[in-house]
Amino acid sequence: MKRSVRIFLLMLALLMVAAGGVYLSSRTAFADPSPAQQAIDIAARQPVIAAALTHFPDWSATADEDDPDENTWYVTFYEDQQQEEWLAEALVDLDTAEVLEFYAPVFLTPEEEARQQAEVEALVLADAQVLALLGDPENWQRYSSYDPYEVAWHVQFEHGLDAWDVIVVRDDDDRWQIETIRDPWAFNEEDQQQANRDKAIELAFESDKLWQTLDAYDDWTALSSPLTEAQWGVSFLADDKEVYFVRVDIVAWEILEESAQSNRADVYLPLQVVK
Repeated sequence: MKRSVRIFLLMLALLMVAAGGVYLSSRTAFADPSPAQQAIDIAARQPVIAAALTHFPDWSATADEDDPDENTWYVTFYEDQQQEEWLAEALVDLDTAEVLEFYAPVFLTPEEEARQQAEVEALVLADAQVLALLGDPENWQRYSSYDPYEVAWHVQFEHGLDAWDVIVVRDDDDRWQIETIRDPWAFNEEDQQQANRDKAIELAFESDKLWQTLDAYDDWTALSSPLTEAQWGVSFLADDKEVYFVRVDIVAWEILEESAQSNRADVYLPLQVVK
């Protein structure tokens, strides 16, 4: 055999050994990932989570040790590599390779969505409480939508300025049940109070004299509180004292009174703070 041929065969053999080494090394690394990666892999195989992941091919995940003594890990899945949009989560036991707890959206095929919509609407339209609120359902516009993150259906009825949102979920026996009937346009008391605080401060900001005063201060705070149902007092504090006060009517959208250094800070409770 010529010397050049022997050299070629020797080099080919060395390349094959090197390639085999890389392959074995890669397989070893894949077979023995870090605990965090093991937890992610186990969670990603959970059927509900695995189904959700198919809707987001660019998904990513993180894993944090939950309990070192129990060897449990908390896994969070995101919709993309930037990890800005949450997708699912799971608690994994590495000793048993089990998913102990999980929460993930449940997406429906078009066929499943059509079937479930028919089931849910039939349930809602047969409910005595819903019928008592609606009277004749034919007088209402009806919209149905499925929320995969809540795993719930919303059947909404609208008629003029009135609306009802019927939320339907599965019970423990996998049967549809009405969870809540609510007015989707109504604020609860806390939300309404917060909205009124925001309005009062927003209206106070329309005072030109206010900004002329605040220009003299680098740091200030606005405190607002109700005086009557419609009227609110807004105090502006700087250097540990009140430097401006505005009384507003958020219904008439009118500034009723304003003054500098009115020393009223002890009267108006700090229900809202804006800096």
